[in-house]
Amino acid sequence: MNNSQQLEDLAWSIEASQGEFKLILAKCNYLNLQNQLIQELQKICQIEIQILRLQASERTLYNAIQAEFDQEIAALMIVGWESLPNLSKMFSSANQIREEFRNNCPYPLVLWINNQIYQQIMESAPDLESWGITINFSLPFDELINLLKSIIDKILNDDLNVNLQELELALQDLQKYDQKLEPEFEANCNFLKGFIAYNKKQLDTAINYYQQSWDFWQKTENLEIQGKILYNLTICNYEKLRPNPPTPFPTREVGEIINCIQQILEKFKNAQRLDLIANSLSRFGLILQDLQAWEQLKTLSQQALEIHQAENNILKIAEDYIFLATANFEQSNFKEVVKIANQGLEILKRVNQSEFDINYYRQSLFLILAQAQEKLQQYEQAISNLKLAKDIGVINNQPKLYVKILNLLQKLLFQKTEYLEAFNTKLESRSIEQQFGLRAFIGAGWLKPAKNTNLNVETFHGTSLQTNYGTSLQTNYGTSLQTN
Repeated sequence: MNNSQQLEDLAWSIEASQGEFKLILAKCNYLNLQNQLIQELQKICQIEIQILRLQASERTLYNAIQAEFDQEIAALMIVGWESLPNLSKMFSSANQIREEFRNNCPYPLVLWINNQIYQQIMESAPDLESWGITINFSLPFDELINLLKSIIDKILNDDLNVNLQELELALQDLQKYDQKLEPEFEANCNFLKGFIAYNKKQLDTAINYYQQSWDFWQKTENLEIQGKILYNLTICNYEKLRPNPPTPFPTREVGEIINCIQQILEKFKNAQRLDLIANSLSRFGLILQDLQAWEQLKTLSQQALEIHQAENNILKIAEDYIFLATANFEQSNFKEVVKIANQGLEILKRVNQSEFDINYYRQSLFLILAQAQEKLQQYEQAISNLKLAKDIGVINNQPKLYVKILNLLQKLLFQKTEYLEAFNTKLESRSIEQQFGLRAFIGAGWLKPAKNTNLNVETFHGTSLQTNYGTSLQTNYGTSLQTN
């Protein structure tokens, strides 16, 4: 095993500190490597070492130790710092009562930490840190390259189960080796840096790194990767450009974003990755909706629907129907909306509700169906479907969809002269708005119990659309997104 000398030094330090408090900071940036080192350490060390895995509920380090162990143990290792919500406070507290460790923990104490956590100790517990020794463990260059390549493959294949902190530390470690990288690998590292920056909501930084990655990949013939990089770059540019608070996009910028989306879809098509076209609807559908690009939304929804029908992916089919119905509604094709929404509701009957929560899809389809029926003056049917949507309740503590349902229901009930029911519906709507912060307090009200759902929106970033954006586009691929 690599790091052998460091591991022997750690074992020796533990054995030499029997019966006295000794703080040892074992720095390792990679959880898999850390687990391997811990297993090997327990084999070569002459004394038994206990392990404390910290829980998110822990507030002070000293109390966490005292609650689990007495003074009779020979040595203790602590792991699990990543799960704690307020490390700075925990380290600050430990620093203030550091004498308690020396007086009541008569054994070597090994803290397994990464570089970022070490920096927090330096900032919040400098006195405690000064008592300890630090032993560094690292990945060899070749293993680090392989780790980063595996992460690149995961993200490019839409597997977003990635430890962002570990990824960022790996890229920092790579830079320390100061070795020349192959151009393709360097381009992919820039993609990873863009991915990290995007998840930190650092849009300018993300755009810069994605652009550097694109500068390499646009010269290749790999259309699939080109499409994926452009996808992420377009999402960043859209989010930076989107007005806050939301207002209609300027016509020129709408055209630029739509052109970029069409380029991406064309690359996926030429790469024969129709599945990527279909799955892009989850994100592009929201963007096209925001841009009020109804014809483009309709076309993409129809493409996605055909692909998802061939895959028999029921939940994705339902999502396709929602976007398709929305596009048709905005184009005043109300009879078509009724047909589409009913098709969506019918297909959801095939879902095993013990395995999938379909409430979001059902509620959205009931609402768009009722909206179209109102336009067609089918008021009784609209009221009936709105009541079905209302019965589902507030989903995932997101009240806006539910409030839309209540407001339309109140309007139709009032038109029908059902004044008391209309009044009660209006009161409930205001109560929901007040309790979720959408309206200032106006008096006592009630809150309908929420029914949760899990809407799996597939994106290459794996995060929902944000609402805080900047003001300009900054790329130069294909048709330029540069603004003057």
